[in-house]
Amino acid sequence: MKILYWKDTENPKYGFFKDIEDALKGQGHEVTTMNDRDFDIKELMFIVNDYDLFLFHHGGVYTDSEINYSVSLERLKQILSGIKIKKVCWFFDKGWFLNDRTLETIISLTDHVFVNDGNWVRRHNYTNVHELHAGTGKKYKGKENPKYKADVVFYGEVEGYRKPFIDLLKNEFGAKFKIFNNVFGQDLADLIASAKIVFVPVLPNEDFYWDNRIYQVLNQGGLLLYPRLYGLAEEGFVSGVHYLGYKRPQELKQIIEDNLKKTDKKIAKAGQDFVKQFSYKERLNQIWKILK
Repeated sequence: MKILYWKDTENPKYGFFKDIEDALKGQGHEVTTMNDRDFDIKELMFIVNDYDLFLFHHGGVYTDSEINYSVSLERLKQILSGIKIKKVCWFFDKGWFLNDRTLETIISLTDHVFVNDGNWVRRHNYTNVHELHAGTGKKYKGKENPKYKADVVFYGEVEGYRKPFIDLLKNEFGAKFKIFNNVFGQDLADLIASAKIVFVPVLPNEDFYWDNRIYQVLNQGGLLLYPRLYGLAEEGFVSGVHYLGYKRPQELKQIIEDNLKKTDKKIAKAGQDFVKQFSYKERLNQIWKILK
């Protein structure tokens, strides 16, 4: 199949798009990539209908301001309206605020939309919208780095709902808890190899949305402290077997202290082995089944 893959090639947050591209090529597809952040719309519209499939994620929509959002969303509508081949969107971000508007806009203009946010899928009743989570991408050879050494680390932005959890761990563990932002690829692998426990805060009332952190950390052999979610259990993740699960802030201190005393890496190893089944090749196969 000839695929025009329209993706963000600039933001390192979406470095895993390269894993998807590699998986597509590994399946024998002919893939041409185009940057949705820097492209010529005339060129895109001129070449796209020579392909069998137009695959995109967030469609070059900017969410940094209302005006940029409105302009870029209107551009996406025009692009999708002019494309005659099969169109597939795989949307990875949380379906809230402006992202909710984006999804509502593109559904009628796209053949199939695959959404990482299973809560959003369940709140709506679209026949062409399907739940499909992120996957396990490239495994790097992580090296211990003194900069990242800590009992507990969090990587990402400290904002909104995350702040109370971060403040709690700061108060309980002080300098033994560290925060890092803009850590990707090899740097992230080094962080996971250097930290004893990697922590991810709870997203309130969301049992079917999780980002790709769980796949990133477990794939690199890290010990992950992650919210216990009903959706994760459905996917086969078992708290205490593949990762350290928690539900309430009051649980955190005891779980961390108990696991810092242990020297075995059984949970980290079990988690690493478990997530191998969620490769991007396997995720793509779920798309192909629906397209057929």
